[in-house]
Order: sequence, then C-alpha cells, then structure tokens
Amino acid sequence: MGNKKTSWLYIFILTLVPFSALHAQDSSFTMEITTRFIQRLTWTAGEHVLHYEVIIERTDENINSNVLQEFTAETFMEISLPPGDYRFRIVPYDLLNRPGASSAWVSFMIRPAFAPEIESFSPQVFTLRRNISEYVLNITGKNISQGAEIFLRRPGTAQTIHPAHTAIAQDGSTVTLIFSAEQMEHGIFLLHVINTSGLETSFGDLVVEPSSRREFAADVDAPIGMPAAQTHFHSLDILLGLNWTPLFEIPQFDEHYFDGATLRFGIISSNNSMFNIGFELSAAYYLFGLMLFENNFLLRTCFLDQRLFVLFRLGTGITLPAAGQSMPNLLDTKIVYANAGISVCWFFFGNFYIEAGANYSYKFAVENHFSLLRPMIGVGVRL
Repeated sequence: MGNKKTSWLYIFILTLVPFSALHAQDSSFTMEITTRFIQRLTWTAGEHVLHYEVIIERTDENINSNVLQEFTAETFMEISLPPGDYRFRIVPYDLLNRPGASSAWVSFMIRPAFAPEIESFSPQVFTLRRNISEYVLNITGKNISQGAEIFLRRPGTAQTIHPAHTAIAQDGSTVTLIFSAEQMEHGIFLLHVINTSGLETSFGDLVVEPSSRREFAADVDAPIGMPAAQTHFHSLDILLGLNWTPLFEIPQFDEHYFDGATLRFGIISSNNSMFNIGFELSAAYYLFGLMLFENNFLLRTCFLDQRLFVLFRLGTGITLPAAGQSMPNLLDTKIVYANAGISVCWFFFGNFYIEAGANYSYKFAVENHFSLLRPMIGVGVRL
C-alpha cells in the first residue's frame, strides 16, 4: 500500500488569455501555461524583449493580495505555492528596460494531490472459464482520482492488462474494473494505480488461474478454426488429498477409537454449473493394522466464486485386516460396507485446499451389523 504523500499540482486554468491580449505596442509576445507537476509557468516571447516581470496574486473571498513579483530573463518560472486560487500576469520589458503592455490576468487554481491508496480488492482469484465473458474486480481504497489509470501488471515484466471499463466513485474510495474474457491471461498480477497527478501505487497479488489443466489444454490445443468449446475435451478437476481420519465405532466411542490417515484421489466435472459429479478412490490405514479401500460417487456444489466447495460422498468399501496384527473382534475379517459422507473444501491459495468433514460407514457382517464414524480433516491440491 502506498504511503500518503502531499504534493502541490497546478491543474486548473479558469481563464484563457486571448492571443490578441498578448501583444504590446512596441514589442509582441505570446504566452502559454503548461500544466506540470513542478508548477511551471511558461510563455513564448516575441522579439526585442530584455526580461519579464511576473506578478502573482492570491484571491481570497474576492480580495487579491500580492504573493510574488519577480523578474526573469527566461520564458518560464518555477513556483512553489500552497493550494488556493491565484491569478498572474506578465509584463515584458524592451531592450531599453522600458515596460510594455502587460498581459491580461490569468486565473488558476492549485489543489493538493495525494498518492492513491489500495486497501483491498475482491475477488483475489479469477478462475478462467469458457462460459464467463467478463470478470469484475472491486477495489476499495483512498485518494483514487477521477481519470486515474488503473491496470494489472505482471511483476518483473512490462506486461499489462488494461480493463475494458473503469468506474471510479466520486470520493475516490471504490473502483469497479471490468475485464473481458479475451484480455485475461493466467498468472499472478499486481494492481497498479496512477493518479492524474502522477502519483502512483501498487498492490497485490491477484491470481488468474485456469479452471483445470485439462480445460487449459483444451483451450490451447483446439484445432485452428474450431473454438475450444467444440473440441472433445471435457472440463475436469483432478483432486489429490491427504486426511487425518480417526475411526469411532458406534455407539462404543470410548472403547473403539483408532487413529488413521486416508489418501484420496478424485476426478470431478468442472463446467461451472450448480452441481458437478465425479468419482473418488481412497485408501486408509489405521495404527492397529486395518486397511480400508473405498470408492465413492461425488456430488459437488460451489460457492464464493468457485473457492468454496461442498462435497457429498456415497459409495462402498472393504476392510482388509493386516496379517499378523491384533484386531478388534468386529474388524478381524474382510467386511464390505456402505459409506456416506459430507465435507467442505476451501481453496485458500491457488489450487491448494483445506478439507474438513465426516464419513458414516455401515458394515455388513454375517453375525453383527455395526457402524463407524470417521471424521476427517486434511489438505489437498487440484492438479
């Protein structure tokens, strides 16, 4: 975030001097004002001018008071004045040091210029998808001037992405940027703001990512002349996760509790609809030697711009006791079970996510029917 800085910028000229008013009887000259950050008054002189007298007055409540009266042989003068309303005129002197006709008074205003500040923006991640035509970025901050240049810049390079549309609030506290889908490229970008005063700031990082490697490959590998949406690629997310999954037998929670871990591999559709389907294979190992192998049907629903997912699981599995290990009586043989579960996945950075939830497993045994509850928490990555 940029620090707040105050500079004085000469930005408004309320009265323009007609060219005819700049002609003297014995010598002619023209005058112009260039708006620069260093508050420079400039003019173009005619012939036979020795030097110029510059007179500047401040206007407060219709009362004018002199603040500067100096001579210069140059055709410009650099000044440093506080904010306020001013007027000035130029008096040319000929080679015999005689004053000529002065120019008309020119009114101008000096206003304070502050460096822009960015406090936050949302979303922090754009996921590129074929059926999204534009991406909206909302910014909150301070001192963002009307007409400021705002764009994305890739760090360490000269690459920039300028929005198709920019809307800045009158008080400079909020900005809405709209980017078209054709403009966006995946990568990490800084948000850059340059005020009309020339003061600027940068803030980041904004992550722009493809929805999945397969979808990105479809966009890249589409035959020439055929849109990517017409190829035979499908939008798929490949998920790889590792969970801590303790096991509780219901209802004997205190008697039968075992620590274990589960490795999960899932493939799920990613077409930006409300619900996506897929399947998952998992393998769990528990400290007393029990192994569980499981396959689940997956149903996923998305929230928060594809950053938060709720996963529903429904499937079957089998318990495989390890040879030579001491097992609880109910788990000492191969048993098929049905499984149902729910979990929440939050993509906290790029393709990395945190997952938390629980699974309920109903075991079909010849002599006994019993149930297991397996809470889960872990991390994963979208490949």
